[in-house]
Amino acid sequence: MSTVEVRANLADVLNAASAHDRITYVTSHGRRIAAIVPLAVAESAENSAASRLRAKDALHPRPEGRSTAQDRR
Repeated sequence: MSTVEVRANLADVLNAASAHDRITYVTSHGRRIAAIVPLAVAESAENSAASRLRAKDALHPRPEGRSTAQDRR
């Protein structure tokens, strides 16, 4: 769905994601640039990414005094 279409139909797109578990890909000039996904999908992706970072840090600890960008938030 193009950015113009998303703007015109945002309420319907959000409802489709939340009530019907539909993923909508947002396009610009025919290329996917983003996705509107159900909350559970986003949270799962976020948790997976955090788990991968923790595993990476466990294998390769950072030197004292250095932190990740996420730690500084």
